[in-house]
Formats: sequence, structure tokens, C-alpha cells
Amino acid sequence: HDGPVNMVATISTGLARMVVYALLALAFSEMAALCKDLTVWLADGRDATPFQGMVSDRLNRAGWYLIVAPIVSWLARAATGAYG
Repeated sequence: HDGPVNMVATISTGLARMVVYALLALAFSEMAALCKDLTVWLADGRDATPFQGMVSDRLNRAGWYLIVAPIVSWLARAATGAYG
């Protein structure tokens, strides 16, 4: 590459990647916590269902993290003119 480096594009791309990675880490963290909670529930042998507020809240948060991650990436690319 012989031309000058576009610093705005470079910085915004780096920040967008950090946000996407953070959102993916949060989503996987929610899934890991959900698995831990279900394992504890199974070990306790409870008769009540584990699919109550705790499970739906964790799945809801993880879903939103996974929805927002590609949107952040798309917005960063659109803002830097990477689409043309």
C-alpha cells in the first residue's frame, strides 16, 4: 500500500472490532452462566422447572448482544465508506 493511511477509518475499525468482540464475549458469558445455573439445578434435583425468569433473562440478553454485534460492525463500515 503506497498511499496515506486513513486514521479515522483505522481507529473506527479498531473500536468497532473491540465492541463486537466485547458483545460476543458477553453473549458467551451469559450462555456459560446459564449452563452453570442449569447444572446446579440438575444437581439439586429440584422438581420445579428451571425455565423461569433467570433463563429467559439470560437468553434475552445474549440474543440482544448477538443482534447488536453485526449492526455495530455494519455501522462502522458504513461510516468509514468501506462499502464504496
